[in-house]
Amino acid sequence: MIATCPFCLMQLEPGQIKIKHAGEKEFDLPVLHHVDLLGPSLGLEADELGFDLRGADSLHLLEKMGD
Repeated sequence: MIATCPFCLMQLEPGQIKIKHAGEKEFDLPVLHHVDLLGPSLGLEADELGFDLRGADSLHLLEKMGD
């Protein structure tokens, strides 16, 4: 999911984590800010962009973008 609003990003990703820890359901839906897409398009690596710090795994999304 691509969010254009930083506050939406701050609600969507942590909300998934809270639901997961409550044992209700696991979504694991990557949520990125639209600016996050600039880094890979400029040739920056995922570890440089901090995608490994996200709650939902977005690395598989970046791999698909590289194809």
